[in-house]
Amino acid sequence: MRDQDAAFIKWLEEHEIWYETWSTWWGRILIGCRVLSLLASVISIIVAAAITPEYFSTTGRWLLIVAGALTAISSEILSQLRVREMEELREDGNIEASAIVAYARQKFEEYENDPAKISQLKDEIRDKISRLERNQHRRHVALDGRRSSQAAETPN
Repeated sequence: MRDQDAAFIKWLEEHEIWYETWSTWWGRILIGCRVLSLLASVISIIVAAAITPEYFSTTGRWLLIVAGALTAISSEILSQLRVREMEELREDGNIEASAIVAYARQKFEEYENDPAKISQLKDEIRDKISRLERNQHRRHVALDGRRSSQAAETPN
């Protein structure tokens, strides 16, 4: 493979890595918020069911406050950052970027001795990446717009 073709594949792989990284990041936030909510619920249930009035007047009250705060923080992160939607957006990008890279590798091997076809292939792949990026940007702006409009509608 020529150096310029290897550089092109590396450029594609960087897109794939970016989408994979951000898909994983948003997925971890989503799981973290879910675990945090579950943990807060379990703490609330156990404390409410098992504490004595004496314990409630000291530590128990603070445990319930902390559990409530954990639930509120988790809910706010999920709703304000639109975590589920961002995870879906980036995972869609990850899937598409991976497919583009696999397609490119296959075609570069197939057209190895045909510089004209490789040139056409690069144009085709650049168009695919451009469409992916525009679609991701458009969907991200739409999510961000919904977030902004919801914040504006929330009374103080």
